[in-house]
Amino acid sequence: VLVQPVLYNLLELTNPLLKWCWGLFTVSIAAQLTTFPLALFYFNQFPNLFWLSGFIVIPATTVIIWLTLAFFIFSPLHGFAMIIGWVIQKLTSLMLYLLKEMDALPLAVSKGIVRNPVQVLMLFAGISAIIIFVFSRKKVWLFLTLFLIMTFQVSEILIKKQFFNQHIIYVYNTRNLMIHFINGRTNYL
Repeated sequence: VLVQPVLYNLLELTNPLLKWCWGLFTVSIAAQLTTFPLALFYFNQFPNLFWLSGFIVIPATTVIIWLTLAFFIFSPLHGFAMIIGWVIQKLTSLMLYLLKEMDALPLAVSKGIVRNPVQVLMLFAGISAIIIFVFSRKKVWLFLTLFLIMTFQVSEILIKKQFFNQHIIYVYNTRNLMIHFINGRTNYL
């Protein structure tokens, strides 16, 4: 709600079709910017084609929401409500099909991005600080953003250092004895 208008106003377009496309693009960017830390934390992946999926999801969900409202309004008219429900189901299926096809494209998703809760909070704090800087133009928020970026990078380096220097032995409770040795990035089973 705060970010999209700022992004939208970066370009001044006169063509209605380009304005509509730019609006969908900026909504996608704003939504992704404000939610990607949680997506990284919970799903360990980043959708590289989020900006393209917005051109499918935003119009489709808008129509689905309005049709769902119409479905409830016209629910006393059983036959008409059933037709609306059928259209909602087909539109939802089409949207999900297109998203699955998009997800199957090469490099559509970057996987294996693991972030801990502290890093997620740092990302949210950095995003918040840069948004506040854009609205207030006070340098302190820019410096806070830069500080948070550096802190995030240091935490990433420390996590990698810990990972590369790990020495662990696991003994698995299986039918046969199984011992797992981990020495840095090397694994022996």
